Amino acid sequence: MNWNWELIITFFGIVLSSQTVVELVKWLFKCDTPERKLLKAIGGDVLYKWLCDWKHNSGGTAAKWSDIEQAYDGYTSLGGNGEIKKLFEECAKIPSTD
Repeated sequence: MNWNWELIITFFGIVLSSQTVVELVKWLFKCDTPERKLLKAIGGDVLYKWLCDWKHNSGGTAAKWSDIEQAYDGYTSLGGNGEIKKLFEECAKIPSTD
């Protein structure tokens, strides 16, 4: 079979650059699946404990704060906010101990 590769590449280029496809992919990643809900709940629980420890101990190591920031970024990307956000902002004002 003789394939017309230019036509095939052009077709896939049009499909992949289509705004509809981009929006579909964005929508798929924003769906509130049971897995995302569970991950957000677990992340929120862990962050709450870490942030309460940070606040109670008046800080911690820079490495621990880095872990908290990474977890917080993931948590907010899943749509988490509210009480955790407020606690994170309070703790961000407390310097690390090292």
